[in-house]
Amino acid sequence: MPQRKKVLYVVPEMSVGGAQRLIVDVCKELQKGDEYEPFLAVLHDEPNPYAKELEAVKVIQFDIPKHISIFDPKKEYLRPLSAFVEAEAPHIIHSHIYFSDLIINQLPYKNAAFFSHIHGITTQYDKSYIRQLPLKQRIIALAERRYMLRQYRKKGTVFLTVSNFFVEYLRRVLPELAHRVNLLQNSIWVNKIPPRESVAPPEMWKIVSVGRLEAVKGYDLAIEACAFLKQAEIQFHLDIYGDGSQRNQLQDIINRHQLSNLVNIHPFTPNVHTVYRNYHLYIHTAHSESFGLTILEAMAAGLPVICTDGGGNRDIVQHGINGFMVTDRTPSALADKILQLVRDPVCYMRFCEAARNTAKNFDFPNYINHLKSYYKKFT
Repeated sequence: MPQRKKVLYVVPEMSVGGAQRLIVDVCKELQKGDEYEPFLAVLHDEPNPYAKELEAVKVIQFDIPKHISIFDPKKEYLRPLSAFVEAEAPHIIHSHIYFSDLIINQLPYKNAAFFSHIHGITTQYDKSYIRQLPLKQRIIALAERRYMLRQYRKKGTVFLTVSNFFVEYLRRVLPELAHRVNLLQNSIWVNKIPPRESVAPPEMWKIVSVGRLEAVKGYDLAIEACAFLKQAEIQFHLDIYGDGSQRNQLQDIINRHQLSNLVNIHPFTPNVHTVYRNYHLYIHTAHSESFGLTILEAMAAGLPVICTDGGGNRDIVQHGINGFMVTDRTPSALADKILQLVRDPVCYMRFCEAARNTAKNFDFPNYINHLKSYYKKFT
């Protein structure tokens, strides 16, 4: 039997997030096969909520500072990781998120194929963003960008990113490496998300949204749209699942519009994928979205999606087919689309079926096959 190729995945921390969830699923799936042996380097020494799931995978945590400089002459913090990589001698090093790239590109190890997985806006690549920084920061950022480009070229790094929107974004901010940018859309285990038993329109519309309670997610828009739904006198309830710094501000908006009996904020739950089946409609109001895993999860349960244009979610939400894409970021525009669907039962049932079919196109086995094809092509 041929030797399994060692694949080292590198991530800053194993917090609850789309990138981390994906890494866990990839490691577990590759571990079952006979082609690749996955192992994981976590750069910050923080709690790992996925530890139990990863019991069969070698996971090593390091204590690398969160703020580092490529100009640090000593770089003592790199020694344990460098020794680990040299000892393990991976055939493939697959880093997720820019900080991982920054660290990996400072190691002397070269006997691997290097993959960089980009999950969102990466301002460190963007010259137009860097030029707006104060002079000292700008000089440092430009020097770091030049250093990283040089390392990417030396190592022949292959870029993978999660949506067509970010393929275009990376090719724009990294024109020197545009030919190395490839699409690998995120995915979910569709069969792990129980579908709704009925797609019949309800009398009481249960609406759900899942995400971090941060400004970028735009939950103020979702809540303010509910004030218009209340005025329209439809029977509805919105549940938001998530944690974050804006919780109190969002609760204030709920109180100001007297929506406390119609809108509730719940703490994030790791098993949130099991609750979608209890709802009828998913809304998503992020200003920017790299892809939209929660959108895909909701669709897998058979929920149509009404969302604002976050960029990456264009790969999933097909306007007028499995949901609505609202380009006007106003509460009234969002509410109008919700009301349009609520008042058209035939359209609603058609959207439900289309949503489930859309999710099947992003099933995890397809993702693994696509990932392996990149490994084989570039190694």
